[in-house]
Amino acid sequence: MAPEAIDQAAENLEALAVILPRPRARLIWEGHQFVDISSLSLNLPNLECCEKKHKRWATVGEGDFERDRSKPAYDEEATAEAIFATHLAAADVVEDANVEFVQEIVPPVGYVQPQLVNVDRATVDLRPAYVEEPPVQEANPNFYEAPEGAAESVNDEYSFQALQEAYGYDPAFDDSFLYDDGVGEDFVEVLEEEDDGQAIDLHGMHGQFKSFLKDDSEQFANAEEFLDQERYKSMYDVLRNTFGFEDFRHRQKATVVAALLDFDCFVLMPTGAGKSLCYQLPAIMSKGLTVVVSPLRSLIEDQKYKMKQLRVPCEALTSDLSQSDVDIIFSQLTMKDVPLKLLYVTPEKIVASEKLRSMFRCLHRRGQLARFVIDEAHCVSQWGHDFRPDYVSASASLRREYSDPPVPIMALTATATPKIVADTKDHLNIRSSKLFISSFVRDNLKYHLVPKSPKCFATVMEKMKSEYPRQSGIVYCLSRKECETVQGSLAKQGIPAAVYHAGLSDKQRSEVQMKWINDKVQVICATIAFGMGIDKPNVRFVIHYSLPKSIEGYYQETGRAGRDGKNGTCILLYSYQDSIRLRRMIEGENSTAGARNMHLKSIFEVVAYCENVYTCRRKILVEHFGEVYDSENCLRSSTTCTVCEAWRGYKMTGREPPYILVDVSDEGIRLLKAVNSMTKVTLKYIAGIYRGSPNDKKIRDQAASLGHNELEIYRRGEALTEEESLRFVRKLVLLGFLEEKLFNGAYDQVLAYANVTMMGRAATCGRVPFKLLLPIGATRPNVIVSASGVDFRLLPRVNEVDTIKQSVGEKHPDVNRRCKEELTKLFADFVSAGTLLANAVPAATIEKIASLMPRTKSEMLELPGITKAIYHRIGEGVFGVLRRFWNELDKREEAEIQRDLSKLKTGELVMGGFSSIPSSSADQLSFGTRAASQGSSRGRGRFRGGRGKSIRKTTQRKAIEGGASKGRSTRGRRGGGPAGLNPNMFPS
Repeated sequence: MAPEAIDQAAENLEALAVILPRPRARLIWEGHQFVDISSLSLNLPNLECCEKKHKRWATVGEGDFERDRSKPAYDEEATAEAIFATHLAAADVVEDANVEFVQEIVPPVGYVQPQLVNVDRATVDLRPAYVEEPPVQEANPNFYEAPEGAAESVNDEYSFQALQEAYGYDPAFDDSFLYDDGVGEDFVEVLEEEDDGQAIDLHGMHGQFKSFLKDDSEQFANAEEFLDQERYKSMYDVLRNTFGFEDFRHRQKATVVAALLDFDCFVLMPTGAGKSLCYQLPAIMSKGLTVVVSPLRSLIEDQKYKMKQLRVPCEALTSDLSQSDVDIIFSQLTMKDVPLKLLYVTPEKIVASEKLRSMFRCLHRRGQLARFVIDEAHCVSQWGHDFRPDYVSASASLRREYSDPPVPIMALTATATPKIVADTKDHLNIRSSKLFISSFVRDNLKYHLVPKSPKCFATVMEKMKSEYPRQSGIVYCLSRKECETVQGSLAKQGIPAAVYHAGLSDKQRSEVQMKWINDKVQVICATIAFGMGIDKPNVRFVIHYSLPKSIEGYYQETGRAGRDGKNGTCILLYSYQDSIRLRRMIEGENSTAGARNMHLKSIFEVVAYCENVYTCRRKILVEHFGEVYDSENCLRSSTTCTVCEAWRGYKMTGREPPYILVDVSDEGIRLLKAVNSMTKVTLKYIAGIYRGSPNDKKIRDQAASLGHNELEIYRRGEALTEEESLRFVRKLVLLGFLEEKLFNGAYDQVLAYANVTMMGRAATCGRVPFKLLLPIGATRPNVIVSASGVDFRLLPRVNEVDTIKQSVGEKHPDVNRRCKEELTKLFADFVSAGTLLANAVPAATIEKIASLMPRTKSEMLELPGITKAIYHRIGEGVFGVLRRFWNELDKREEAEIQRDLSKLKTGELVMGGFSSIPSSSADQLSFGTRAASQGSSRGRGRFRGGRGKSIRKTTQRKAIEGGASKGRSTRGRRGGGPAGLNPNMFPS
């Protein structure tokens, strides 16, 4: 643009203060506030819509005229848009912010404000066109409790209500937190669906899976290429006339086409994505019988009931059938043309019934066996959270026994990590099967975490009654007794509830299930066995009264809410003591030491999820299954998780964050040395003496009697809150530097005493790296720190990426080195091309990018020196370089998974633990793992010992190298620690 034109535009814009007699309604765009001047005739640059990304109108209320100047408004080369925005902002200042609006101009709901790009200097009409777009659903406030560690008052400065009152914030219309993307929530969803996880753009790998989880849907996207006209028409006729749907949902069509073409299929879709139709529709269209192996009677009953309603010929062989009913089913199977389309069986039935297996062989010879379907296939994997040995026995032989001709196999699950997928394929001998995988993101579910207290459940249920009156929900409990206790509590609140657990007869469980499905009972109080595969779309809330056993289990159970697409609420009542209860159950299981270690590791992953106050909860859940997720999308969502809700004020307004991360490594070493000199102390006691326990006389008296008040650590943490001190010592357990050994106490109580592990003692001697970061509240309580205390505000503040850099960089130094070389060359090209100024991005930042290899926009922006303006200039180029290295890391991870599978086959890796001590440190086992691996064994065990005696597990000697001898505990020596208690002790 010529300078004369710019000056003319500036003069016209400066005249606005005189021309406009009163403030007009404002429009927000790219962090700037614009005044509607459509009625004025000004000689302004010609600007037109970009035709791609739009933002909504947003009106600004009285006195709310400051724009967010923390966001880059324009590039260094002044463009017409920058000049235009700058002078309009200047005009804002001239106006009197205290004058009342005479006439407020509010655009209609659904109006879209176009972005503007410079095209020429002609005069144009700046009035944007009205574009029809569905209104965005408003975000619900965090309606019952603040996240852990936050103030309890609903007027906390980072809460939804406080932001709304102070800033007039409404996430339905204020899109300033979209970080200048120009992409609204609805548009993002469309992009994700259209790109299908393949394009490299400014969003990085968001919405994509790691490269070894390759989705095969594209191969079968064009059904007309594979199916003749008659079968294609028949497919849609069955979809409409039998199932009542006009079209397929995401990935369903490709899966059905592959099944009709007799491919082996592995279907990995979240709960509610419509997995059942993927085998039911092909079963109706195929000749012969489809056998569905399903792990639970409740699931079988639900599917059979649904198929009967749809008039699909199906039966189920379950234990409650009379002999005459069984004979009728077998007689139908012997007919020349089998009338049944679906037969549901349990794996136990296949293993126990030679008659049934013989019938399958007969059907196979006659060409009447269409396919085998393995539902809830994660139960086949030894790494699965619901591993069932009978599932392996029943399903592993299917390919071998029905191979001439081969009977197609379809495996379906909603919860399988990459390792479980590989293991399940290997067991079923369908390694070359087609994989159909859908996103694990459940945008309509809000994930809450509430600290468990005696009255919190009643409070939560009152909120559920208010939010979802007379609507369905599930409360998951740990035991039968807990189910009945919760039901009693709900009855007092006037909520119709029923229990569902293994103590009920088959008939009673079926009755309870049907009452709940038909809305005669509002809430089910159940153990984890309930709900698997049950198709009830209108479940509005899922509450975990106790800690779930694994991330996979938690994801699956919460996934039973909101299957109709409407919003649902998932609440976890967290108490660290629940992890001790789960550990007690696991250590009494009849399984190998490796299996117990694996389950304990899963528990600690859940504990880490609950203790977390930094990372988006949705991101943790989704990335557990190999999908990359950008937490920015959770912030945009109307169902923001509690962690992102706590950080929303900081990320939107630039105010002080709710937490800061400080380096407490020196304090951690002091704690380890002190604990090493103690005996029979709990984590609560350790945290108590570290704080000085100002409100706990019992701990102070005990410390004085034992002389612990003379220790160096006494009262050093007096500036911490009780929750922060507990989080401190629990993190030492999660990282494997401390362990808790369980003992039976009086009245069937369980005591957990803390000891320093071998790795912890090595850390105190400087033989292993030790880095400990602790999140503490940014707003500190008014505590006067004594001479012996530590002012945590003065400790080094760190960025979490520094620790991640250290761990990632040590694992793949060769990849990081090559990545750094290519990135250095790329940034030099940016400078040469004028995209960046020299040294705009320091060498240290380039090194961190190479070490961390961020896969999303949010991860990139966490790096020091990467501003939003710089990111928009370099993001696509950097991600283009990083993709090659992402793929290389994914291949290494895949190879590591295959190595573990090989160890399972050879017996070297026994159910998640090694049967003998690895010969070198290359196996990446810690000291604790090496000690505990010596105790790997098989055999039946139970809790023993009276009050104060250690829980021991008796064993029988088995033919396993390095196994424990008879009567010897499988636990490691004191200080060695059971391998399962430390997530870092396992090969990843």
